[in-house]
Order: sequence, then structure tokens, then C-alpha cells
Amino acid sequence: MKIVEKEWLEYVKVVLPADVLPGSVQYIETKRAFYGGAGSVTCELVNKMKKGELNASVDSVIDEVREFCLEQVRYRQSEN
Repeated sequence: MKIVEKEWLEYVKVVLPADVLPGSVQYIETKRAFYGGAGSVTCELVNKMKKGELNASVDSVIDEVREFCLEQVRYRQSEN
């Protein structure tokens, strides 16, 4: 399985409401945004790597994404 695909499927399980079905508009648009974000971050990290600025950038991205994911999990748990 591909890296981004694996993360997308995990994101679906953890973040998307259970009633959002594959093929629905919400599912498709969320997937587009997810992959678009993954592509943007990948390009930015590659550019930073070429400039020798990768370490600080990776740490920053990890912290930002982790915080976002935790917020989404807390939100989803508050719905139950």
C-alpha cells in the first residue's frame, strides 16, 4: 500500500463521520483536499531538503499535523 493512501484510510477511520460513504461528495472532496495537502507538504519538504533546511521544517510539519489530528479526534469524541 502507498504511504499517502495508508494515511488517508487511517484518516477516514479516525476523522470522517461513519455516515460519510465512499463516493459521496463529502468523501470525494475530503480526499481531494487530503491528497492536495499531502502533495503541497511533500513539495515544500523537498524544496527545504534541497536548501539544507529540512530538519526544522520536518519537526514543524509533524507538530502541526499532530495537533490538527488531535483536535479532530477530540471533536469527533465530543460528538458521541
